[in-house]
Amino acid sequence: MSETYPEAYESEAYEAYGEAGYEGEAAGEAGYEGEAGYEGEAGYEAYGEDARSDARRRRERQRQIMLARQRQAQLRQRSAASPRRTAPPPGSRQAIAAIRSDVRDMNLDSKVDLDSLRRALSEANRRGDQAMYASLLSILGNQALATYQPSLANHRVVSAAIRWAPSLLLSSSKRKPGIEGFLLSPPVLAGAVVAGVLISGNFINVPAEAHSISIGTPAQITLGDPPGSLAAIALNKAGQPLPNVDLSWSSQSGRLAFASPSSGAYTVVSSGPDYITVTGGGVANGIFVTIAPAPHEEPLASRASAPAAAAPASSRRGGGS
Repeated sequence: MSETYPEAYESEAYEAYGEAGYEGEAAGEAGYEGEAGYEGEAGYEAYGEDARSDARRRRERQRQIMLARQRQAQLRQRSAASPRRTAPPPGSRQAIAAIRSDVRDMNLDSKVDLDSLRRALSEANRRGDQAMYASLLSILGNQALATYQPSLANHRVVSAAIRWAPSLLLSSSKRKPGIEGFLLSPPVLAGAVVAGVLISGNFINVPAEAHSISIGTPAQITLGDPPGSLAAIALNKAGQPLPNVDLSWSSQSGRLAFASPSSGAYTVVSSGPDYITVTGGGVANGIFVTIAPAPHEEPLASRASAPAAAAPASSRRGGGS
């Protein structure tokens, strides 16, 4: 409600009051000047009734004026507490609504971009931590392989597992769903590469197949000689030596005792013939050796023939007598 309404109402009340006062004064003058008004009881009663009616009208108008002033004061207080807003033109409301919608969209897009940036930074930090721990584990694995190399020389699978273990801490930056994501994950790829190298090494590093074994001709072996050694080596089809082929020695008669089957070192046990066998690389070979008796020991052949020669002599002596 605008302020013009109380002001108009107040002005109308004042005008009505002025007119009533003027009319009252005119009525008073008429009653005062007319001598008939003071003569008789009828004139007195008529005058008293008009005066009471004017007084009632004046009181009613004064009350209306007071109420109008109170309403005006209340409106002024409300307008001072909350300033009046002017309604925008009809055409500008649509423009304001469009601007507000654009601002909300911009705020929403900015929030989405900030959330995406935060997630990307968090993922990058996580992958960086995983790469750091994987590097530390790789250093530890290399040191373990270098320290325990003699023990792990025959355990290539264990060595490959130690080298593959750090890849478990790595993760792909673009993880794909399903079986494709699993196959393209760093641990699976690293395991496939290590397994491929390990399997190919089993074919490439296979020792050449032995075709024969060459045994060196030993010198004369005599009973009572100090420990000696026999020599042999595996050969391929081209006659080239294969030093990586392990050989095993054995004695058929036991006249030579080998301290270790993998070496040709021997000790003479007794005299006589013996057959020495050498195996390795899937092939075998052997040689005959004769252990000569000691110089103070008679040969076994002479000791066996001596009693046979003495028997006829005694028989002859007995027959002659």
